[in-house]
Amino acid sequence: MAHSDGSTISATHNPEAATQAAQALLSDPGLPPVPPAAADCHVELPGGYVNLSTGTVSKEAEVRELNGEDEEAISRVLDNLPRYLDTILVRGVVSVGNDVATKELLDGLLAGDRDALLVGIRRATFGDGVSYRATCSACGKAQESTVSLSEDLSVDTLDDVSERKFSIDLPSGTTVEVTLPDGAVSKALAGSSDKTEGALNTILLGKTVKSINGFPVFADDQVRKLSIRDRRAILKELAERNPGPRFGEVSRPCDECGEKIPLPLNMVDLFLV
Repeated sequence: MAHSDGSTISATHNPEAATQAAQALLSDPGLPPVPPAAADCHVELPGGYVNLSTGTVSKEAEVRELNGEDEEAISRVLDNLPRYLDTILVRGVVSVGNDVATKELLDGLLAGDRDALLVGIRRATFGDGVSYRATCSACGKAQESTVSLSEDLSVDTLDDVSERKFSIDLPSGTTVEVTLPDGAVSKALAGSSDKTEGALNTILLGKTVKSINGFPVFADDQVRKLSIRDRRAILKELAERNPGPRFGEVSRPCDECGEKIPLPLNMVDLFLV
């Protein structure tokens, strides 16, 4: 069973898993479970959509069940992870707030909101339950478990729109101004040809760190020159502040001994039915 790092941006940090998810979604010939009622197609956004024209913040979005036309569209972009994720979102999200969902609108959403929408599309298409077969590390008993995406998956929310941008005083004494990652950041991570942790961290920091000691950040080389300790301090703040589903925090008590069994979700689990 694959594992994730538990943060809301873990899907984009693990593009291989997302590609497997797409293949699993399209290759399983079995009939999916009966999808939930129409009311379950409404998704609460943990961060919220800010309409730049009106300044209003919307927390509600509507998604729909994917159909055969969507399956064909998804199958054409399996080898391109950013386009794969975009295809699911653009085709599966109906509206955000009072606005029709467009590619540009979805790109501007926080990464955690996009994760929440992907969970909503999964629920609308395949149902709420995700099945696991896990083995207890304490007693060794193998058992089947089902995770409810609506009840067992915790979601961190952002209550104030001003919290999207914040300052951090780093261990070195440097002060940085940082914004939470959005869809454009997620796509940059997913589209990177270098999948090493250090390279992905540089991309993430380069697109979220807006200034260093008051000087604007224009290039990734500026965040490369930050110390590892400072970089990790920023990444820790981003992980803690970023709203959205906490994929790595799901667990179940063992049927035999009661010990907690971790069941970290990832993109493969969401779309493997």
